[in-house]
Amino acid sequence: MAKKILIPFLAAVFLGMIVLAVSPAVRADHHNYGKSGKYGKGAARNQTLDPVYRENCGGCHMAYPPGLLPGRSWSVIMSSLADHHAEAVELEPEVVSEITSYLKNNAADVSRWKRSRRIMSSLGSATPLRVTEVPYLVKKHRGHDFPADAFTRKSVGSMSNCRACHPGAEKGDFDDDRARIPEP
Repeated sequence: MAKKILIPFLAAVFLGMIVLAVSPAVRADHHNYGKSGKYGKGAARNQTLDPVYRENCGGCHMAYPPGLLPGRSWSVIMSSLADHHAEAVELEPEVVSEITSYLKNNAADVSRWKRSRRIMSSLGSATPLRVTEVPYLVKKHRGHDFPADAFTRKSVGSMSNCRACHPGAEKGDFDDDRARIPEP
């Protein structure tokens, strides 16, 4: 009787060891697979932003997940920092190069994130310079029963302030179930 129990137990332990051995590789992938499958609803949730990008860009505005814009958009944005939304951004050339590489290597056109694929499908040949210009994101925000003043509330400010309604926005978590429109 003990052998009948021992063999399945050892098989389960062995299988568990294999899962644990593979798990770090899966977690290291910035496209963390979510509960809905390989490219499902939570695919980009809990992604880690590059610290140089977060420090240099996230100090003035939300450090947007790179998968919200295509590489061509990030290229234009990073090459026009002298007039970045009416502000001059001064960064060392090495820092600009590092951030640009990070953004392009994780942009919507190379991402396996389901939302990025939808973003790319909505763009055609357009090169949006703001996430608020991405047709898929605009449509997604018009498709809900938002209060008329949702984006003009002082607590929100504009559609570009993703963090106001999506607390996990910088980690790529835009799940509707966790989104909350703040009171006026």
